[in-house]
Amino acid sequence: MVMMKTANVTSLRKHLSHLLDAVRHGEEVEILDRNVPIARLVPVGPATGSKDKVPSWLERLRRAGVVRVGSLKPVPEILKGFPAGTRSLGDLAVKAILEDRRSEP
Repeated sequence: MVMMKTANVTSLRKHLSHLLDAVRHGEEVEILDRNVPIARLVPVGPATGSKDKVPSWLERLRRAGVVRVGSLKPVPEILKGFPAGTRSLGDLAVKAILEDRRSEP
């Protein structure tokens, strides 16, 4: 069973930004008035057209320092600087593998 955060009205006023951050990261918060549930803060679904937005689970890992989120540069920008005549990163990988195999006893 998943535990849901709860907050009374006074706590909601004092810690609204912290609670909204928790909701932003996928948690649900139940709002209580004199220990009676009156509302629930839940994350909204992904907005249409937000393909470039980082998912909440990945953002949590980024904030914790576990991962770094790349810039997702277009392929031509990534390939700039490769030796002339190299068509793709795959060509370099194949060459490296073949050289490695040739050098094995």
